[in-house]
Amino acid sequence: MKIEPYLFLDGRCEEAIEFYKSTLGAEVTMLMRFKDSPEPHAPGMLPPGAENKVMHASLRIGDSTVMASDGQCLGRPNFQGFALSLPVSNDAEAERLFAALGDGGKVCMPLAKTFFSSRFGMVADRFGVSWMIIVAQRAMNEGDRKALLEESFAYAALLRKNGHYIDGKALQDAGTATTLRFDKGKVAITDGPFAETKEQLGGVMVLEAKDLNHAIQLMSQLPCMRVGGCLEIRPINEEIIG
Repeated sequence: MKIEPYLFLDGRCEEAIEFYKSTLGAEVTMLMRFKDSPEPHAPGMLPPGAENKVMHASLRIGDSTVMASDGQCLGRPNFQGFALSLPVSNDAEAERLFAALGDGGKVCMPLAKTFFSSRFGMVADRFGVSWMIIVAQRAMNEGDRKALLEESFAYAALLRKNGHYIDGKALQDAGTATTLRFDKGKVAITDGPFAETKEQLGGVMVLEAKDLNHAIQLMSQLPCMRVGGCLEIRPINEEIIG
């Protein structure tokens, strides 16, 4: 099963097709005008002079199919309550497409780095169609995963050799977590992590650093940073541990 979006551009379909051809490399795989319909249209369905408008079109954009029509040709396209998501492979491509789709349109959310992507933004194009541009995180194959682990172990060994590494442990998946809360005079136990967020704690590492800048320098060289890792640095509370 797959879902294919259908855009009713209300009289601006051909203009939109040319726009998507230039910005997204869209390929027109089928186009039929109202005048080419094998069946007559119901009286009053179309305004006068709409015979050359697009009754149905099919566009190939990357691996996806987007269909479009001029609909009732009233000149008032209206797209609300949804957006088309456009994943790309790198930041440069995200910036290019965001600027191209936003030409003559409106930025809804500026393109920027987020906790889930190196670039994400939302823009409504000149026809009112909303787009979400996102740099998709590449899934690692087994070879890449093994290489990353080996590089991580090597860097941990270097930290240990230089006297920076004190301790560290990786955690199992957040789905294995058990959370304890004190509620109404007793301990309540629930399955799952403490916070329901898209980011979960994957491990803890204790390092010896001269100051925050030194800690940032050490942690920024961790191999996981190159594949979208997110690290939080906190000083140990010496007053509690003594």
